[in-house]
Amino acid sequence: PLFSGESVDSYGSARPGQSLMCYQSSPGSLHKNVVVESYISRAIPREIPQEVAAYLTDSGISRVVSGHKPVGDCPMVMHTAIRGGDASSHPRPKRCLETVFADTSYSDSTAEDSRGVAVSEVIVEGFSPNANRVRVHGLLRDGTTSIEYALRPLSRGGVDASPPLVPERFVAEDDRLIGKRLANDFFVRARVSPGVASKAGIPEQAVQSNKYGPPQTPSSREKCRYLLEKTDVKTRKVSTRQASKAEVLCEIDQ
Repeated sequence: PLFSGESVDSYGSARPGQSLMCYQSSPGSLHKNVVVESYISRAIPREIPQEVAAYLTDSGISRVVSGHKPVGDCPMVMHTAIRGGDASSHPRPKRCLETVFADTSYSDSTAEDSRGVAVSEVIVEGFSPNANRVRVHGLLRDGTTSIEYALRPLSRGGVDASPPLVPERFVAEDDRLIGKRLANDFFVRARVSPGVASKAGIPEQAVQSNKYGPPQTPSSREKCRYLLEKTDVKTRKVSTRQASKAEVLCEIDQ
């Protein structure tokens, strides 16, 4: 707009390049193109339509990991179960599309950089590009609460992966409560790690472990606590709390 040497204000409503700028502007093109469209609106997730999830999994895609859409101080996980099969007469295994939103750039509005000390690492690990899982660990904005969890192992097209495609412990460590929406509209955002957070912002037990993370036992998973979060649609006020596994299961069944 300034190539001619004139000021922006001098162009008024006929500013050069405004159509291109409008293409990436939410007020100008929301619901009209894929550049600004998102299933997260001010940290409130919307359900991914069945036709979209089915199209992606039918194309061999099991997981979408994205950024550039702030979701608070830890990644947000969604699982969209694919209902029914396709047009063929062949039975289809149960499938889901896993979505991980990992932009934590606006974790702390009181911090100078809007992020503060919050940090998370999203790791895709496994024996094969077509059979793997996501593991997340990190530190929340309070600087003391660490999180760590592993999601279900998936194979091509969103089908659950099992040994020998993935290690035995991938199945044992699978936490399917992450991403669940509870009856009171709280979402299960993360599992709070029992480890002590390090000054570097990564749980010490994760730093000291091998690349697949520390071993987990059934007893430690039963005693763990979950981070729950809800955003009020009208006021945009965010409420968070922690709950035990038993409390989460009870709220799911309500």
